[in-house]
Amino acid sequence: MVASMARQTLWVVALLAFSAAALAQGLGSGANTSSELQVRVLYEDDRPVSNMVNVQLLSSQGIPVTESFTDDTGRVSFHGVRPGSYVLRARGPSVEETSGSAFVITPRESYHNESLYVRRNTSASTAESVRSRPTVHVNDLNVPRNAEKKYAKGMEALRKGSLEKARGLFEEAVAQHPEYPSAYNALGVAYMQLGKPAEGRAAFEKAITLDEHFALPYLNLGKMAMSENRPEEAVVQLTKCVANDPLNPEALSRLAYTELLVGNLDKAIADARKVHSLPHSGYEASHLIAARALRKKQMPSEAIAEYKVFLNEAPASPTAEKARQELSEIEKQKP
Repeated sequence: MVASMARQTLWVVALLAFSAAALAQGLGSGANTSSELQVRVLYEDDRPVSNMVNVQLLSSQGIPVTESFTDDTGRVSFHGVRPGSYVLRARGPSVEETSGSAFVITPRESYHNESLYVRRNTSASTAESVRSRPTVHVNDLNVPRNAEKKYAKGMEALRKGSLEKARGLFEEAVAQHPEYPSAYNALGVAYMQLGKPAEGRAAFEKAITLDEHFALPYLNLGKMAMSENRPEEAVVQLTKCVANDPLNPEALSRLAYTELLVGNLDKAIADARKVHSLPHSGYEASHLIAARALRKKQMPSEAIAEYKVFLNEAPASPTAEKARQELSEIEKQKP
């Protein structure tokens, strides 16, 4: 099982890799084989890390070969790895930078597993401790190898935009392991991108049936409701997502926006401000949501402050010009 989704958002985690073909050839033994490397990143208590932890694959001399990011199950995969000696390094805001021991991929291996244990970043330990439940279902930790490989290949196909291929691989994964929440969630994403919302909804709901505390399917159902102009339903689903993953900036931002739409201004302000307390690159618009809710509540000073934070954090945003106009209007109206 590997990589998901970044929040951006497995949804699916973007694969950031740079070419090192010549280096990889130099590391090999001369055999024309390559392996699929599956990495699981865990805390010392055996709980998987959250998504978007950066994992680098280095040569034994410390030369970068490629890199990617963990999914919501703490997994990441590397394909086409040549035989040789390697080291893994993990880093991110929630973990201390950690390098593992050297390991060897032999010429005859087509599939290789590694686990890397990391420590929580002490500055983020308080935030981690408020996660009431892990977002990974126990069944995701006991997946048969064949189903896990199908899921991994499906995620890779999804990243590359091969939607039908991804759908087929996820279908195979759940056929081999019917109690596989992450695979059902990913299947739902594939269906949604194929323009089949009914099938997507059914897959998300199946994932929730298998694990009612799995946050991602609620997030995806919330997105569906927003796209269908059903903000009240979006609030319901996104509230469930945040209840199970309270430090998810995407879910909090979307929840604050839908709360603004339905007129729940106090909640919109509170949830938008929670985003600011988290790493929230890409979700700077939460300040704009708070500003507009404060403006509706006739709280101009607080609204002005939020507008200014938004414009400072995202001056080139497509909504920045509109925000400047709104800020100008409220400043003129302020006594």
